[in-house]
Amino acid sequence: MKVLIQNTNTDQYLTNYGEWTTNPMEAEDFLGPARAWHFAKLSMPGDFRVLIFFTDSYSSVTLKEQQDVFEDCGMLLAA
Repeated sequence: MKVLIQNTNTDQYLTNYGEWTTNPMEAEDFLGPARAWHFAKLSMPGDFRVLIFFTDSYSSVTLKEQQDVFEDCGMLLAA
């Protein structure tokens, strides 16, 4: 499992070198949604999303911010 930042305009993922890739396996793992969200808000221009990518099934779940709390399917993950 990886926590990723994705550009919503290009669908590319941020790498640990500050570049973008279409391959989520090459993307930087931010280890937690709060860390990824704060990094993206402070350093990225434009639209982005924070998501959890499951490496074993190659699927993801998108998280969205709501008053410093991440919300997904009614479950809250404190920031």
